[in-house]
Amino acid sequence: MSSSHFIKISSILFFCLTLTSLSLAAEKKRIDKEADLPRFSYSIGQPLEKIVRDKVLFISTTQKIRADIQSILDQYDIADKASQRQYITTLMSLDFLLGNYDEALSKSEMVRALEEKPADKLLS
Repeated sequence: MSSSHFIKISSILFFCLTLTSLSLAAEKKRIDKEADLPRFSYSIGQPLEKIVRDKVLFISTTQKIRADIQSILDQYDIADKASQRQYITTLMSLDFLLGNYDEALSKSEMVRALEEKPADKLLS
């Protein structure tokens, strides 16, 4: 087997594996109603006032919440736009509170795009 033939086969194999991984990543579970979405609960070990005032504590407390919300958005195709807006708005609020203003602005545009009524798009 010549080296050029080996390179061609390797390239084709790499291309096929890439397409396979992309198609697996693109398949999301369809959710038609909010009741079908997973539920999470969290225990908070500190007083709320202390968590809100201490940036490091706030970040560590909200990391799991952020990860869970992002996993829902990544794994599920949510038909209910109100639910999508709610999840993205929560992430937007966390970004804003942490001073990640560019990320918060980006998420606010995502929320606006999910609004169904023209008046809501203007007010969003």
